[in-house]
Amino acid sequence: MALHLVNIKKNSFIVLLLIAVLSFLLKGRQLFFKAPDTFPQNHIKLNAYIEDWPSSPLISSLTAPWKNHLQDGTKFDYKVANDFLYFYFEVIDTTLITPPLKDEISIAQGDRVELFFSANKDLENYYCIEISPKGYVLDYQASYYRKFERTWNCKSLNIASRITQNGFIIEGQLSLRELNTLGMGSSLYLGLFRADFYESNKTDWYSWVIPNSKKPDFHIPSAFQAIEDLKTK
Repeated sequence: MALHLVNIKKNSFIVLLLIAVLSFLLKGRQLFFKAPDTFPQNHIKLNAYIEDWPSSPLISSLTAPWKNHLQDGTKFDYKVANDFLYFYFEVIDTTLITPPLKDEISIAQGDRVELFFSANKDLENYYCIEISPKGYVLDYQASYYRKFERTWNCKSLNIASRITQNGFIIEGQLSLRELNTLGMGSSLYLGLFRADFYESNKTDWYSWVIPNSKKPDFHIPSAFQAIEDLKTK
């Protein structure tokens, strides 16, 4: 009986040792595959709910330079993860105007947010993405001044949208690889804008930076902000 108990204890020890070793190996493997550079714990879900974003956005308001520098309370932020650029807009707007979608250009007839990208300050080639509250996209290539190529499409762009009680939320992602093919690496020039339609034919135009223009115009170099290492200068 004593010998039998010794064998049981010995076997139990071996089993526990194997479990400990396997646990260690599995734990190490889990940590390896969930390394922050590959699978960050705060990975963003593209669903137009922004609870998984930091509480302090990069931008807490856009400005209407041509309407007494009115602040609109639009929030914007971006994050780089898993070879993608993620971004969101949270817009306050109680007078949403969203015309029926007949074609892409019809998006320009209503409320929207806009992202413009350029590899350089002179806007030799820049790329425009305009997004309606319903998530419809108008995207095109351009060159200074206002030479538009409407056939261009942002191939990697994915959008989630949600209309809220106070406005709307746009959340999106696009591939860093695609930005690279367009000449943009860790540095670029970025424009962030909003068109606020109200009543029958009135529009307020908002921008992140104040363009050097006496009339609404976002297609000029002074409307863009330099970004280095995907951080503001």
